[in-house]
This record gives sequence, structure tokens and C-alpha cells, in this order.
Amino acid sequence: MMTTDLLVDTFIFKSENDLSAPDFVQDETTVRVDLGADDIGFGVAAQDNRTDIGYLIYTEEPVSERFSNMVAGASDRFFAVSYNASNHTWYYHANDKLYAFVPSATDRLVAVLDFASDTAHILTGPQDPIGGIEAGVVATDLQITPQVWNGVYNNGEFSLTGTFVDFAATTTTEPASTRFDFDPDDLGRGVAAQDSRTDVGYLMYSVDDVSGRFSNMPAGASEKFFATTYDATRNVWFYHANDVLYEFVPSDTDRIVATLNYGANTANIFVGTYAAIGDVSVGVIATDLVIRPQIWNGVKNNGEFGLSGSYIEFEGDLAPTPYIAHIDFVNTDLGLGVAAQDSRSDVGYLVYSEDPISERFDHMVTGASEKFFATTYNAATDTWFYHANDRLYSFVPEASDHIVAVLNYGANMADILLGTNNTIGGIAAGVTATDLTITAQRWNNVYNNGEFSLSGTYIEFETTPPYVPTRPIEFNTRFTLPDGASGSAEGKGFTSTGLFYDQTEDVFWVGNHGTPRPNMAQQTSSPVHVRSKSTSSELVVSWVRRGRIDADTWFDTDIPLGEEREEYIVRVLKNSEHVLTKVTQTPECAIAMDELNGLWYFDETAYFEVEIAQISASYGTGLSTKKPLG
Repeated sequence: MMTTDLLVDTFIFKSENDLSAPDFVQDETTVRVDLGADDIGFGVAAQDNRTDIGYLIYTEEPVSERFSNMVAGASDRFFAVSYNASNHTWYYHANDKLYAFVPSATDRLVAVLDFASDTAHILTGPQDPIGGIEAGVVATDLQITPQVWNGVYNNGEFSLTGTFVDFAATTTTEPASTRFDFDPDDLGRGVAAQDSRTDVGYLMYSVDDVSGRFSNMPAGASEKFFATTYDATRNVWFYHANDVLYEFVPSDTDRIVATLNYGANTANIFVGTYAAIGDVSVGVIATDLVIRPQIWNGVKNNGEFGLSGSYIEFEGDLAPTPYIAHIDFVNTDLGLGVAAQDSRSDVGYLVYSEDPISERFDHMVTGASEKFFATTYNAATDTWFYHANDRLYSFVPEASDHIVAVLNYGANMADILLGTNNTIGGIAAGVTATDLTITAQRWNNVYNNGEFSLSGTYIEFETTPPYVPTRPIEFNTRFTLPDGASGSAEGKGFTSTGLFYDQTEDVFWVGNHGTPRPNMAQQTSSPVHVRSKSTSSELVVSWVRRGRIDADTWFDTDIPLGEEREEYIVRVLKNSEHVLTKVTQTPECAIAMDELNGLWYFDETAYFEVEIAQISASYGTGLSTKKPLG
């Protein structure tokens, strides 16, 4: 920073509503901050060559503790900032350099700084937040002198004088907030974005598990975060499933957490309150989330984002969207009834089992219900017991078990838990709707002490949505018959690849209710004649493409492309796990040896392969081919 001996007149620009008059009286609606010498310092050092509009921020935490690159002697409570509204990113000025930062919830915008005209306008009175930061002061005697540093002329800087600032007091009632603590699956291996993108997108948090919403995410991807792109022209959202984008409708509980600059490989978290983007709420109250671009599962991977952290907190009362499971009964589901221990006089529970009871327990009475069984819970030892007529056996509940009724063994009564939604001994409890009738002291419609007869046609309760993992289609011939799947007699069912197949419509689905997936005739075929050649500087992989249409020629001419553009995705696998991804527009891909060395390519204990697939704009990623590397 250069200084001169030239002195200039002080320039002070205030609103007409100056509330810093001597007769202003502070009350409980304001908070006064008394300014010391270090709070003012020599001034605020802004970037000299800027010609736009910026802001002066007051910080509750000392500037010297927040930012390590400020000029010596700079104010410890005020600093100059610029805001990029297009990517919702704040930058602080450290003299002639700008650095991106995440605002604190206690930051306050005090003044507008016009860097071009060298003026300052203190924001007195109520103001709307700007970029998620609260703005405005109630009163102050602060004076801002442009072009001055430490009392002498200095281009681009702002000198400060004053003794106090009054801010509007924050409300004593904290707004409702929801904190989510992460488990390993919540963060997973990271977020897989489309490698070839160069625009700005967003990292979105999903209260509901991502795998339950989108069935085509890569294995190991985060269960709570996913990358998105927003088309503002059409007001349409797309989620990234690695190299394919799918249109989706955001949930009311979705939250935008950060900007993802796909071209620059950067990420900025929104801390504070921001205007909604595409009708999706933006911003977090607090988090220790760290977003690492170019990382997947701890290793370098182009286009992906690694995640670490332990929690995130949002404004509002957020809860997962309830999923209502509807189960229609068949005869064996109810059977002859439920056989409980005759001599019991305490209270137990009727539990619904997703798996057939005869496959779970060896001691059940012949003809007993295949879906319901009587239980007793010992809270002192946290142990569950199932009733097999007059014997009790301990068991470990399954995640899909559901308590549907209280059984009073002594009073021979049953009370269905209609409308309840809680847990008992780690088992979900409660029924949304049912016509189930439980008749005590009956078995196979005749009197029988201690047993419970069942009748009805259906039951509904809240649960987690079903999820069928997406697996790649492994076969290379047209698949026409589901193999042993439920419902295969009607030409529908799950194939060995985990896809749902409808023979009548001749389409594949991902999961029970997924988006129709192209059949084999629509997908691009796997590339052939894969070759690799290495030099001291790079590994070059080449192949011959195959087509979807008019590709049966045996002549020595090129087959039709049949696509909007020629594009391939090339993945390097280490021990069957993707560690590097490339996209190319020609049937050849060069990978620098430096990148491979970074993946421990020459580790003799690792097994490396290259996987290649052609990308279709209409039908997504086609069938792939693998070739060992080594």
C-alpha cells in the first residue's frame, strides 16, 4: 500500500433520516456496539481498480481472527466486500486481492461503497437483506472517508472515525430450526456430477434418502446430497446421476446448500438466508460440511465432489416426506390366527412382518398367520420375544417390522394403533389405515384361550420407500423373459439385473415406479476392439464404436452415428471401483501418466481396468466394455 502526504477533505454521505442525532435514546430493541481504536484502525483497504458497487461489513468476530491476509493496521471490525449475485458468492477485499468467504450469521452490512465514484452511503433504517446478510443500522456516528488510509490520501481505501454503532436487536425467539447429524451413508463416497459441464449449479440437501427418490444414482453416492442444474428459462430442475441429467420436481423440504461451479471446480456454501432459487429454499443456519471438488471416495475424480462433516442445520421444521405402504392381504397372511402364550397377563404387541414368518421362526404353530405374530418386550434388558403358542423365544427385530396393535393378554383385548407414529423398543409403531379386525380368544373361528383371530383385507402404515438398486445391464443379447421374478406369469417382474421388466410394453424400469428405461434395441451397443498403448508420458486407449441403427453392414465403411453428437465416457477402475472418469468426442482417450501415478497405477496389488461406453443424448449411457490395464 502506497501513501502520500496529500490531505483531502472528509466526505460523509448519510441518508436524510440520520438517526445519530444526540437526542437519540437507545432502548431494548437495539444493541449498541462501542468502537475502540483497534475496531477503527487505519481504515479499510479495498481493491484500488474496482469500479462497481460494494459494501462495508461489521463483524462481531475480529477481522484478524477470521482472515489471515488483511493489511497490517486495518480495522478489526469493518471490512470491504463485493457480492456476485450470479453465483451467490461474497468476496472480501484484502487491499488489491479478493477472496471468497462465507458470511457469518452475525455479519451486518453497514454501508454501500461506490468504488467508482469514491463515495460511501451509510445504510440507516430498516433494510432488506442482501445476499443473505442483514443490512442497516439504527444509529451511528461512524464517518467514512474515501481515498484515505491512516489519515493521509490513499487511492481506493476508506478511513473510519466514530465511537458507536446501534443495530436492531435480533428477536429473542429463535426461529424453528432442524439439525441433521450425518451418518456415513448420508455423505457416502460423494456427489457425482456431469463431468463435461462448465456452468454453475447447486448442491441440494434432501431430507428423504436420495436412493428412495432417484433410482439411477451411482453406487455409494451420498444419500442426502446431490448435484443439480437449474434451467431458469423453463423453470426446470435437473439432477445429476454422474454423466446423465434427469428432470425432477423438487420436494418442499429440499434445500439448496451451496453453489457448484462445474467449470472452475469450486463450491461455496450458503450460510444465512437467501432468496429462493427456482422455488427451492436457499441457505443453512450452520454446518461443518466441507465440499471437495474433483474428489470421489477420497481420490481424485474429475467432475465429482467429495463431502465430509458431521452436521447441518436449516431454518424451519423439516421432516421426511411420509411414505405410506399399502399391503393387501392374501389368505396365508392372516391364516388361522396368532397363537400367544395362554398364561400371560401383561401387555404385548402384534407385529407385522414383511418376510414370511415361517421363514423367520422355526417354532410357529401350523396354520398361523404368515404376516402377524404376538410379541412381548422386556424394556429392562431391551429384548424382544415372539410367542409360539405357549413358548416365548427371543428374536432380533428386522428394520421392516411394524407394531400394529397392543395386545392385553390379561384382559383379552386388542387395540389397533390407528394414527400413532412412534417407536417401541426400536420397532416402528402405528397404523395409517386398515380394516383389520382382531378377535381375542379365538383360533380358526372357534373359541381358544389366549389366541387372536384376524380378519380384514389391507393395512397401511408409514415407512421408508422401497428401493431397488440400479445395476448395469450385463447381458449382450436381447432379454425377453424375466427369470423367476414375482409376477413373471403376467410378463412382468424383476430381472437378474435388478430392473423391472414389462413384457407387454417391452420396456425396462428402474425400481417399482421408476422412469421407463430404454430397451436393448434403443441403447447404444458396447464398443469393441479396445486397445491400449502406453508411453512414458501417457496411456492411450482406443476402440471401435458400434451403432443403434443401420449398423449391420459388413463392408469396410463407417456405420451411421445415429446420435446428435459422438461422445464417450471412459472410466478407470481400481479393484472394480471407479477412480477416474474422462469424456471424449472421439474413439480414443489419452490419460496422463501423472494422473495414473496419482491413483497408484503401478501398485502391484491393485487390479486396474478401463470401462468405455457411448453416450446417447436420447437414451443416456449405453452398454459398456471393459479391458484390463497392466
